[in-house]
Amino acid sequence: MARRVLVATTTRGATRALAHQGSAVHAHHQQIARLLEQRLGPAHARLFAEPLADPARDTVDWYAAVDGVPKPLAALPPERAATARAELERLSADISGLARTLAEDAQPHRRNIARILELALHHVGDAAIHVVGDGVVDGETDGQVVLVGWGFAPADAEAEAAPVSRVGPDRPAPPAASPAVAAQSMAAATIAPTTIAPTPIVTAPLVPPAESGGTGWIAWLLWFLLGILIALGLLGGQRLYARWIEARSADPGVAQLAESRSREVALREELGRLRRDAAVKRRQCAVDQKASEFDKRLGAAGGRTGEITVTLIWSSEADLDLHVRCPSGAIVGITAKTGCDGELDVDANVKDPTTSPVENIRWAEGRAPAGKFQVYVRNYDPRGDGDKGTAFKLRVSVKDKTEYVDGTVVKADGAKPVTTFTVETGPPGAAPPAALPAVPPAAPPAAAPPR
Repeated sequence: MARRVLVATTTRGATRALAHQGSAVHAHHQQIARLLEQRLGPAHARLFAEPLADPARDTVDWYAAVDGVPKPLAALPPERAATARAELERLSADISGLARTLAEDAQPHRRNIARILELALHHVGDAAIHVVGDGVVDGETDGQVVLVGWGFAPADAEAEAAPVSRVGPDRPAPPAASPAVAAQSMAAATIAPTTIAPTPIVTAPLVPPAESGGTGWIAWLLWFLLGILIALGLLGGQRLYARWIEARSADPGVAQLAESRSREVALREELGRLRRDAAVKRRQCAVDQKASEFDKRLGAAGGRTGEITVTLIWSSEADLDLHVRCPSGAIVGITAKTGCDGELDVDANVKDPTTSPVENIRWAEGRAPAGKFQVYVRNYDPRGDGDKGTAFKLRVSVKDKTEYVDGTVVKADGAKPVTTFTVETGPPGAAPPAALPAVPPAAPPAAAPPR
């Protein structure tokens, strides 16, 4: 089962929720996802991110049921963005087709579902489009297209929610129409998803008809009386509607339903918070476990840490060598255990190999020169690992920053470049980085002498 991934967080104040029959469209996420899973497939069901509201922050967190790192459309290369747009067009076309089919059904509840699907395909613009997934094709994520902010429109009353059909390139403008057709088109275009507002009562001014002989005042009086009757009827209708709303609010069943919905929202928000906290703790636990293994081996081997410490561990009897090239070009490693004020203080598996080896290079406080350093790992003797290579873990600690790197090295790799790090400030009185000699471009450390 895929875990939930936080795709984006939107602010409620910047948007307004679209509604159908008094119910927010995004509140029907579970029903929409279940329907699309059954009718169209999992890719269609995962198009709509799951909304979790946070009333304390007045925000909505959007989660995708897909493993991977979310990327907004704007962060993708043009070709990948075009592919994502095409996939979104395909999914939305299928969903629109399903909505049209349901809209023609004789059962009212299916027509309601059709309208909800139509409104769900509206969103707040290109910022709502993301791609989430773990697969990689040509260096780019090949994952699931996901919409956030769906079922919402911009808060600006003059702005209109963007339907999914508008995400593609601009289409040519249609030919000019006759005034009559243009008027009809303008009237149709004004029918857009929006929140329901009370309709004000507007009455035409009571203008008496032109007098005809001596009976003009009678016609005027009839118009006046008709206007009073209309006004009284509208006022009485509003009062009856208010009493109906009041009686419905007093219904215990309605109150219980509202309370249940409120509890559901609170529980979902709490669940979202717990999920976020659990994800943070899992990441911290993984980092702590890595640090614990490095520290345990380093302590057992008598290694020391410094202002800069580079530590290599692996889990076989292979003989790996750790090398660091300094900004000056000098190399610290098995061939020269000291250089540019750094030292290799632990070298493992030369003799009496173990399956928990460690190698360590360190610089004491204020001793490392300024500039760029290159870290290499060499598989000097694979022993039992053979041609498959030896997996290793590397930790680079530079002052208060720590980096972990996992990799595999075979003997044929020679001295394999693994990572680089930079020291901004060298020892007191040392030349600034710009004055230091350049690192030789591609020459790896020399092979270690026979042991």
